[in-house]
Amino acid sequence: MFHFIPPVLLALILVGLALLYLKYIHKYIVRFFIDIYALPQGVIREKIIFTTFFRVIYLNWYTLLMLIFISYLMLSQDVGKDMIEDYISKMVDYNFGIIFLSLGSLFITFFLLALAIWVIPFFTYSEDRKNEVMKIYDSFYLATKYKALLAILPFAIVGTAFLQKVVEENLPADDLKKNKVLAIVICSVLFILLFYAIQAIVKFIINSKIGRSRIFDLRLINNKYLNILVWVIIWHIILISGFALILYFLGKDYDRSLYVYPFYILISSAIVFHMLFFTDDSRLTEDELKKLVCEMISENNQNASRKLYLSVAAIIFLFFSYYFVVPSLTATNSLYVLLVVLALVIIYLDLARNYYRNSDKDWVKLLALAAILLVLVLPFRRVERQFSVPLVSNKSAADTGISMDVAIQKRMAYINADTSVNKSIYIICGMGGGSRAGYITASMLSLLEKNIPDLWNKTLFCSTISGSSPGIYHYLKYKEYAGPAKEEFLKIIYQRNYNSSGVFGFLFGDAFAAAFGSWPSFPLPFARDSVPGTGFRDRNFRIRMEYEFALKQAMANGEVPDYWQSTFSRRERASGYEPDYFKDFFEKRIGTVPIHVINTFAIHSGRRVVLSPFYVNDQRVFTNSILPLQERIYHDSVAFKDIMYRDATNLSELFPFLSGASTIGSNSKEQFVDGGYFENYGLATALDLYNLVRKLDSSNAKRIKFILIKNSLQNAKDSVENLAVQLTAPLSGAMSSPFTGHANHFLQLFENEFGKERFRVFTFDDERYKVPLTRALTRRHIKSMDDFIQECAADSTRNGKGF
Repeated sequence: MFHFIPPVLLALILVGLALLYLKYIHKYIVRFFIDIYALPQGVIREKIIFTTFFRVIYLNWYTLLMLIFISYLMLSQDVGKDMIEDYISKMVDYNFGIIFLSLGSLFITFFLLALAIWVIPFFTYSEDRKNEVMKIYDSFYLATKYKALLAILPFAIVGTAFLQKVVEENLPADDLKKNKVLAIVICSVLFILLFYAIQAIVKFIINSKIGRSRIFDLRLINNKYLNILVWVIIWHIILISGFALILYFLGKDYDRSLYVYPFYILISSAIVFHMLFFTDDSRLTEDELKKLVCEMISENNQNASRKLYLSVAAIIFLFFSYYFVVPSLTATNSLYVLLVVLALVIIYLDLARNYYRNSDKDWVKLLALAAILLVLVLPFRRVERQFSVPLVSNKSAADTGISMDVAIQKRMAYINADTSVNKSIYIICGMGGGSRAGYITASMLSLLEKNIPDLWNKTLFCSTISGSSPGIYHYLKYKEYAGPAKEEFLKIIYQRNYNSSGVFGFLFGDAFAAAFGSWPSFPLPFARDSVPGTGFRDRNFRIRMEYEFALKQAMANGEVPDYWQSTFSRRERASGYEPDYFKDFFEKRIGTVPIHVINTFAIHSGRRVVLSPFYVNDQRVFTNSILPLQERIYHDSVAFKDIMYRDATNLSELFPFLSGASTIGSNSKEQFVDGGYFENYGLATALDLYNLVRKLDSSNAKRIKFILIKNSLQNAKDSVENLAVQLTAPLSGAMSSPFTGHANHFLQLFENEFGKERFRVFTFDDERYKVPLTRALTRRHIKSMDDFIQECAADSTRNGKGF
């Protein structure tokens, strides 16, 4: 925006604007602030308003960081949009009771975060600290007001994100992209204006006859803090009941229900602010203000503060513990997880910081400092068995493995035994893209099978990246499934939220496990599941198990489950169901199913990693690649070892942040991440496999055709509107390289080499159908992708006929 203005001129303009502000605007801002927060008139010195503000920000740096993080996540990142979409989409299917509980859960998690920011542990104050406070009583009083302002910001941030969702649903995608920042600013300003409007209405009610009847001041509990909390909850029960009725009567009307949530958050925030954080102190004298601050740090208030503070901390930790120990978080919205974990981090650091600053005991200060450093260090600590895929003994009769040459010969014999008209042989490639990739890959294969005679029986290889890897695995299980719920099979697996475990583990869950080990999960049945593990239930392990739970339910002729079934679903056993092991799965079915080759990426060497169920005689078959299931560096007896099929697919889709970099076995320290880091189509491995077949049997290689299933456009930008910031330019280039760089390089190479006769691309338009890159597909997302499949079925140019 300002790149055309010379830096010196820009600096002069900013200085001029600053001088104009100080001369003409500053006094009005101060006046507005004093009036809007009903501060004591003529008592609060103007000069301390901004110095106190910056002091509060400085001392509460952790709160500021958390608020910046939640703003960034909710307002500009897809994972934040996923949280809102997942929340709203599920609400349209709920009955009144579940809607009430969902709105209540949203309020409780909001409220816990607000309390974590707002509550002050007065019980940590020593006598010396109390004396210091009384010397700067006006600044201290003002700091409590600023804390209240910070505490209401989570409502404002998430409320703005819900309001932004309304805007996104009503604006064309192109307009939204061009004016994204403007849309966020407008939504933020609109939310603030509505907040103060509703705040004025609440104030009017309290000053009315009903308000003056003192009903709001009835003492239900002796502790004044807890009494206010009880009243906040009572009024929210009334509020939630009203909004639950509105949403219940709106029913399946998704579009109109969008408008309800911002107003619910608005009114909720106004109630919390006015009843808990706001007091009309405009008429306080200087002596009365001193008395008020003195009461805050009095012994009686310290005792009340201890009860409130520790009660809030205990409730937050109970929520956190629940998320830590339950088998699955697919039914728990990621927004709840986000708010609770941030509340825990804030209240923990706040307590440690206050003990360090307010205690007069050196050992307490030292302990508090160690507690702060612990939280700062834990995210960078990794214990030996965390984020590791265990190698297990190969269960197949061919325990030393089968060569790829033999596997190809057997599959070719199976293909050639088919006397159908179609003489082609196929290699299918799947693009990365989270749950969207998995569902589109499997659904498109189902459609192509109807239009390309014997496609699956004629397929030699599947080469997949990221989300398409579990998509092929699920399609293989779908082909074997013979139950009555065939049409719902993929929906049961994919219409779930696989984000929450990743969010929980990334924010603090895995760091907590790194500090305390895996012992908290030992008493749980989930931790003693029959599948192999390392004892740590990190986010990779939990997401892996959530996929397994979903597959179990699909195999058991299940339906999309409710909250309790999803959360504790390990108790549901599919008849005869056992986990699949990668080598074992294909060795038992050798020749009869396509060979699935899975791609991932090694972060230390920067090389492609190929997971193959069969070993190759010459590792150079896969150019400059790592083959962990046949290289002895991973285990001295790696030929006798295997991994779960689920582990193999999940190693391919280790999303940044939502998944952790993983090792295989215990010998090697090489870490693996999402296969899309190298190239996002699987074409590089497909080309290596084609060259191998050509070397073994050139006549059959001429019959090979390639199918690429894309779940997004992934087009390179031909024109760029703005220059990249120099500091971020290298990062932008590195992020673009595997997708519109390497992947599209191989795409064009295949188009040039094989032409339309032997290479066909089937592309899902993610922008038109509004399905984001996500691990949290909703009913709306599934319907959009089903609509795409139906459109393709009716279009001979997109359904594979004649290929």
